[in-house]
Amino acid sequence: MSDVLTDDNSDNDHEDASDGKKRDKDLAKTQFQLAFAERLNSELDSVGFVQGRRRSGALAEQFDLDRSNGYRILKGIGSPDALYLSKLRKLGVSVDRILDHIAHHVPATYTIFIGASVVSATVQYGVDGRFCSAAILPKDGGFELIPVSPGETAPDGAIPIQAIQFIDKPTLAIVEDELPYLDKLAYEMWDAFRPVKFDSAHALIEALKMPHNFKAVLMDWRLPDMDGEKLVKEIRAHSKVPICILTADVTASKAIARAFATGNVDHVMKPADPDILVARIQVAIKNSAL
Repeated sequence: MSDVLTDDNSDNDHEDASDGKKRDKDLAKTQFQLAFAERLNSELDSVGFVQGRRRSGALAEQFDLDRSNGYRILKGIGSPDALYLSKLRKLGVSVDRILDHIAHHVPATYTIFIGASVVSATVQYGVDGRFCSAAILPKDGGFELIPVSPGETAPDGAIPIQAIQFIDKPTLAIVEDELPYLDKLAYEMWDAFRPVKFDSAHALIEALKMPHNFKAVLMDWRLPDMDGEKLVKEIRAHSKVPICILTADVTASKAIARAFATGNVDHVMKPADPDILVARIQVAIKNSAL
């Protein structure tokens, strides 16, 4: 995905758009470190290695490491490197068993199709498909939730799961023909919404004709395949959800004002401040539910 923009604030906008992605990576890294530390201590117990407060010092001495580095890994605030892993193996620690445990037990977030809806869910892997009642199967860039009968094994390519927790975020449809800016908007909206991207007005309208769970629409005013005023009317023909119009065109004021007559329509000038944009959409969704 590209975050390249043409406006004067492109560097700052790129940093803002990357914040959500960076937080996701940091969270995944922290989860891995904590899970690794937990299993490493269990493995060290099983091979009879020094326990208690002396463990980090003993590891540092055994591996010729700085004591603080060994302590950080044992406490889940540092990551092991390849040399560290190879030395653990020499102690009799099964690194493969540690990594396999992490792969099957550390929750991960997936995009899952439920009927015609697209949702994000936190999935806890199952250890054995025969003891799971459901699995997720790769499909169209996401995953489909499928049932698994008692005693049966999940299909080939599927991931058996023990538990699934749906992330409670409203789904936001975003329509923008400039793909770099569409990607940027999706990044900026991710913390507050589940963004679903469309690169044309017709693609959005076709989606609105199907069963959907969009709570709002964020739309560019000037799309190649349909002008903004007509698009607002088309959206209203299929849905009453809040519409937020984005445009940098200062000459479109009268047409946008006419679009307000359809009800529950807002307008923000490009380039939009992400925090303000999120807040206005959230308020619109809340008010529409009253």
